[in-house]
Amino acid sequence: MKKLIKDNGVQRWLRKPIYSSKYIYLSNWSFIHFCSGFLLGIIFLSLYPIKYPFFVVFILLVLYEVFEWAFGDLFFYERESKQDRVWDLIIGMLGFCLYAGILIFLL
Repeated sequence: MKKLIKDNGVQRWLRKPIYSSKYIYLSNWSFIHFCSGFLLGIIFLSLYPIKYPFFVVFILLVLYEVFEWAFGDLFFYERESKQDRVWDLIIGMLGFCLYAGILIFLL
């Protein structure tokens, strides 16, 4: 779970778990990750279409998680668990896939 060095009400709310079990971890940050995947879908599927957008978005989300893992504690965050990092990727890709599905449905 993300624990901020600088703490306020919004950050505490974002860290609040929605669901947590042995295999699943969702917090209010999951909404942010979902929106980032959705936004990347808008960018790479509609505004600036590219080849292999699924792969590119996945790589970008992985790179962000690596950055957050490697440098996050320098910028405000303590390191997350592996479970949380994996779910961040899954939720981000779900946001991307939802946008892709909307496009397919509308076209």
